[in-house]
Amino acid sequence: MCRSEAMRLHALKPKFDALGCNLVCLLKENIPEQVESFLAGSGKQGEFWGADTPLYLDNDMAFFRALGGGKLRRGGLSSFLPFAGFWKRYAKIKNDVTDHNLEGEGAIKGGLYVVSKAGIHYEHFEKDFGVAAPPEEVLAACEAVANK
Repeated sequence: MCRSEAMRLHALKPKFDALGCNLVCLLKENIPEQVESFLAGSGKQGEFWGADTPLYLDNDMAFFRALGGGKLRRGGLSSFLPFAGFWKRYAKIKNDVTDHNLEGEGAIKGGLYVVSKAGIHYEHFEKDFGVAAPPEEVLAACEAVANK
C-alpha cells in the first residue's frame, strides 16, 4: 500500500521542488531486495520513489512511534475481513502497482508530516491500511509553508 502513496507523491516532486519543499521517505525495515524494488519501481506511472529523492531507514522506528504518540500504531485483523474497506482500496491500488510483496512486518500503520523549522504544518495518520494522505492536501500544506 505504501508504494502507491509514494508513487503518487513522487509524481508531484517537480511541484514540491518548485516550492522549495523536500520529499523524504522513511522505511521501517531493511529488506534489501524490497528497498531496491521500491527505488526502481514497476508501477504503471513510473518509479515508486526516485533514486534522486532521500530514502532513510528508521531502525528505531522513532518516526512510526511519533505517529502514535510514542507507541507503534498497529492494525488489527478486522481490517482484512471481507466487508472491510481495505479490499476496495487494495483492488484500486493493485491496478496502479504491479510489484507487490508480503515480506516483513505489515501491521504497523504509517503516516505523513509536512514540517518546517517552525513546526508541523500537516499530519496524516493512517487510520486503516491503505488510507493515504491525499496528495492535493500535502501539496496545499507545502504551498502554505512556502508562502509564509
